[in-house]
Amino acid sequence: QLLYGKLLASGAAGLKQDPVTALTWYRKAAEQGRPDAQFELASALAAGRGTGINHVQALYWYLEAASRNHTEAQNNLGVIYTKGLGVEPDFRKAAKWYEQAARQGHATAQYNLGYMYLKGQGVDQDDIQALALFRKSAANGNPTAMRLLAEGYDKGWLGLPRDPRQSRYWLQLSQRPAGASPVTPP
Repeated sequence: QLLYGKLLASGAAGLKQDPVTALTWYRKAAEQGRPDAQFELASALAAGRGTGINHVQALYWYLEAASRNHTEAQNNLGVIYTKGLGVEPDFRKAAKWYEQAARQGHATAQYNLGYMYLKGQGVDQDDIQALALFRKSAANGNPTAMRLLAEGYDKGWLGLPRDPRQSRYWLQLSQRPAGASPVTPP
């Protein structure tokens, strides 16, 4: 059901693209408790694919998927509570969801939680914790975190020493395509 929904949503495998019918298939699979389908349904509802934007229903399905440890849903819940999409902004709830996904190695959630520590949003401001999370995020392949580290080493920001070699390393790494051979650290 989920696969068929994805094929309809994208118009792949010779099928005519049909986001409305795709949404029906996502819902069928989501109602069976499949977190990947719950996530797809929530994402479609949040973006208005196959329907009008429905933040309330998106929140419900993200919560269902997140309760089954779907890290992307957990990260998206953090975004919802950070931006106040269909809910009042709540940085504490956002940090909670980012933290759940970050603990499971979700690179974007690690970056987002690091940013919250940097700004003191929903958590106590803590540059050391922010830097640790930015480093984890970069190590897990997040190019935004890599560019942040490059800038940090370039400007001596976040307590990092000014180090042009480290700055170049992280900048080069951020520009490499996924799956490329590793760059030798300085």
